[in-house]
Amino acid sequence: MFSWLWLHLLAEDLANQRLPDSILEDNVNRPWRAIPTKRPTPSEAREFLRATVWFTIGSSWLMGSFLPSVSLITMIYLYNDLYGSSAGPLERHVINAAALCFFGWGAVATLLGGNFSTEGTKLLVQWMAISFSIVVTTIQAQDFPDIAGDEARGRQTVPLIYGQKFSR
Repeated sequence: MFSWLWLHLLAEDLANQRLPDSILEDNVNRPWRAIPTKRPTPSEAREFLRATVWFTIGSSWLMGSFLPSVSLITMIYLYNDLYGSSAGPLERHVINAAALCFFGWGAVATLLGGNFSTEGTKLLVQWMAISFSIVVTTIQAQDFPDIAGDEARGRQTVPLIYGQKFSR
């Protein structure tokens, strides 16, 4: 389970930090990260991401968690490469909430080797619905420390659109 989570988090981090808008944001909010400090180039990060995605999906197939893996990788692609991160708060929050649910689904699927009972599937769906609801309605709290970088890249976040008082 920890390997599954680590591999997917690595893929998410690489996807999230390699594009020009992300680099601009990280130069403001997180200048210590690898790409702003010029340790790898964005091209090197992209190549490493490609290898990581294939390895991650292949490993997930062996671990019995292929569907959650592909679902999570799809959310990562929507968020970063298709600019769901900048599409507006609603789309951004839905993608983030779904991705976090897929992280949990993948962890559980890996622990169970992909074998869910009918009752287990029902509980998993209920848990994912509750988690999704909580995340989609509260994730704007993570935007407060990143206001300067979000503003620099032109991202539309709840605190930037509605102000900090309303957002809190």
